Amino acid sequence: MQDRKAKLFDNITNDDLLKVAASLINLTLHPGWGTWEGMIRESREAALENLAMCGPEDIRYWQGYVAALLGVLEGPRYLADRAKEIQDEKQAETGDLIDKVRVGFGTGEASI
Repeated sequence: MQDRKAKLFDNITNDDLLKVAASLINLTLHPGWGTWEGMIRESREAALENLAMCGPEDIRYWQGYVAALLGVLEGPRYLADRAKEIQDEKQAETGDLIDKVRVGFGTGEASI
């Protein structure tokens, strides 16, 4: 599954990804993020139930719906992880922390 996601970001430069990741990480730290994420999870659960009960003509629709919601749920973490990898690679090369984004994992912090 990671290979498919990686293809989504093939045309994005590392600097562009870091800019987006910084904003997204800050957004996920917002107190309302958990509520929003919970609503998406509930919607996905309902879609999975519909998928289990639908007829053959609707299977593709519900599979796509469920997959899209999973992407919404996993996307922010994937971008944050990728930004962390880029940050670590650049820091290893230059010895400096890049100034586009500083990603704090396990500390609940992120900054631009």
